[in-house]
Amino acid sequence: MQSTQLGISVIVGLALIAAPLAFSNVFAESAPNTKVRAIQAGNSLDESNPGVLGVDIDCVAGIEGSGTADTVKCYLVPDGISTPDYATSPIPPQTSTTEESCPSGVGFTGSDVCFSTTFDSSLFTGGHWRFVAVYYNNGQIVDVKGSNEWTNHSFFVLPESAIGIIALVGSSLAVLGGYSFLKNTKKVST
Repeated sequence: MQSTQLGISVIVGLALIAAPLAFSNVFAESAPNTKVRAIQAGNSLDESNPGVLGVDIDCVAGIEGSGTADTVKCYLVPDGISTPDYATSPIPPQTSTTEESCPSGVGFTGSDVCFSTTFDSSLFTGGHWRFVAVYYNNGQIVDVKGSNEWTNHSFFVLPESAIGIIALVGSSLAVLGGYSFLKNTKKVST
């Protein structure tokens, strides 16, 4: 008898917890599907596909459905500033108000429209960067994946250093020279 009452109490308790969650999902507005990508020379950059210094990088912000947003403000956030503090970035944000078709092959769908702005290569040093896109419609922030403010895209920019190339070639030549020297020394001693 006691176990039956305990079972009923557990079921009633779970029902009381689950009911508000079920009804809130029925009436919740769905957030638009959004994405932001770093595009350099036609390639989508991320942590496994780093960019290079000396080439401009586009912030491409996509949102599902034409007219869902009329303005996108893109922030370039350097390493050391957390994503929620994106507005404290020392690099001024750039704004786009022109809908355009999204680039293919980088995660956008056919129903997405994109806004794009270009960040000059002089802004980048090597390291970890993020783009944070804020979507607006009629001056109001559009809900983006439940955060009501932002979505971000992380990527790396790697320096191409002439010193590194010289060091790599120099070390290869040194190994070849050492091998030749040892080979000739061995012939002389026999």
